[in-house]
Amino acid sequence: TDITERKKSQQELNHLILITQKQNQRLREYAHITSHNMRSSVANMISLCELLNEGVALEEHLKMLESSVHKLDDTIRTMNDLL
Repeated sequence: TDITERKKSQQELNHLILITQKQNQRLREYAHITSHNMRSSVANMISLCELLNEGVALEEHLKMLESSVHKLDDTIRTMNDLL
């Protein structure tokens, strides 16, 4: 029975390792997607701020800036909800 218990414990451990590996993979994918979404919004805001600083911004640019800010806010809120 000692060998049987050891085998059962090893199987349970292997199962938990597999679950942990899958969770880690999902977390890496989530982090990648979230990082991309945040970086995209920030890059848009930087470009639009440069237009503002150059004095060539139009009302359309301000709307685009507002949209980028809202997208970033949505991403952060989603992160907070999931955490």
